[in-house]
Amino acid sequence: MLEKTKMIPFDQEPALNTETLMANLGMTRQEANALLWKMFDDGVVDLIPELNEEKLS
Repeated sequence: MLEKTKMIPFDQEPALNTETLMANLGMTRQEANALLWKMFDDGVVDLIPELNEEKLS
């Protein structure tokens, strides 16, 4: 008899936020936030969608 398996979720774009930076790169919260703001200031990322999601929670 075959067992049911769970599908592994596949995100087209990996999440780039404070928590994922802390978990994947071993950064502190302050370092992760500083990096995100630098990337925002340099025009690499747009934080608006992330901030809008936070408002909904």
